Amino acid sequence: MKMDVAARVALASAVLLCSPWGPLHAADAPDEAGCPQRPLTMDMDHLRQDKDVQAVSVNASRTSATVLFADGDVLRVGTIGCVRPTLSARLWVANDEGMTDDAWLGRARSVAARVLEPGRAAQLTASLASGQPVTHVDGGLKVQRPLADGAGYSLTVVRTPYDGLGTSMSLVVHNL
Repeated sequence: MKMDVAARVALASAVLLCSPWGPLHAADAPDEAGCPQRPLTMDMDHLRQDKDVQAVSVNASRTSATVLFADGDVLRVGTIGCVRPTLSARLWVANDEGMTDDAWLGRARSVAARVLEPGRAAQLTASLASGQPVTHVDGGLKVQRPLADGAGYSLTVVRTPYDGLGTSMSLVVHNL
């Protein structure tokens, strides 16, 4: 029996909703009234005036933004969660030739200064400058540390990407 695409999608949806995982997935749906997603706290006007920034695009709900830098680098940032608010930022670099660990940590401080509130950015910058060792993974680096007030962050640099999108740095800050 052949089924067209619409019938397959309907069947797959029915199976998921009737499966033990269906109700769990449905319970994860955001309740906009009771648990709204927090907007970004970035100073968009200041960011747009930054000499290194070529363009800034923000979605209507102000929960995600894309920044194009003059050197071709691209930063995508967004917020997730309401109980445990999290900011996720990913920087794709146009040219990582010769970038050392210190250069990557410098880029992380630069991204933090642009996307976090000044107090939290200062905490993250101090943590990165603390001289604590970084973990090297697959040619890249990883840093995971706590911050004040139950917050923390994870920084990962992927120098050998498996997705074909190029070298990137991911910064996730939780419990903002």
